[in-house]
Amino acid sequence: MLIKFKPMERPSRLQTNTSEKQLACLESRCESGSMEKLPTPDEANSALTVAGSARRAARAPRPMPSWLPPVAGLLLAGGFVNFGLAYEYRDEPAFVAAAVICLVLALLAVASTVRAGGVVPAPAGTPRERTLRQLPALLPFVAGGVGALFAGVVGCLAVAGLGLGALAWLQLARLRNGAAA
Repeated sequence: MLIKFKPMERPSRLQTNTSEKQLACLESRCESGSMEKLPTPDEANSALTVAGSARRAARAPRPMPSWLPPVAGLLLAGGFVNFGLAYEYRDEPAFVAAAVICLVLALLAVASTVRAGGVVPAPAGTPRERTLRQLPALLPFVAGGVGALFAGVVGCLAVAGLGLGALAWLQLARLRNGAAA
């Protein structure tokens, strides 16, 4: 809503709910007549072209590279397995370093690819459908709990890591092929 007033009249701040700086800007625009100026047809066409290209870029993200699902899955599994080995062989700091490197590389691979894909749409379906699609993520943790019963912390981390890696690989492959993950 545009409020027109004479430059000498100043409505109170409570009436307009604007700051002094905004009021000064409005006054200067009203005096100069710049608020009355409409864009030229060339300016309007240019703005429409920019808006159209932005819309196309948002709709058509770059496709996911074929290497991402297996690399992310293997790095995720390798990170958790190395954490399990680091727990077993506490004198070897190389396992912790390998685990951290694997997990950071997996994060960077997924984040850089998703970030380069443009606008990511919200997941499709009802809340129940989305929940059912994400329930398989619990399976590696349940399997890790079973692994812990037989092999302790090492078994838990190894089984959960292998399961999470396989799940990441499968879900990223489904996303790459256009299905909802």
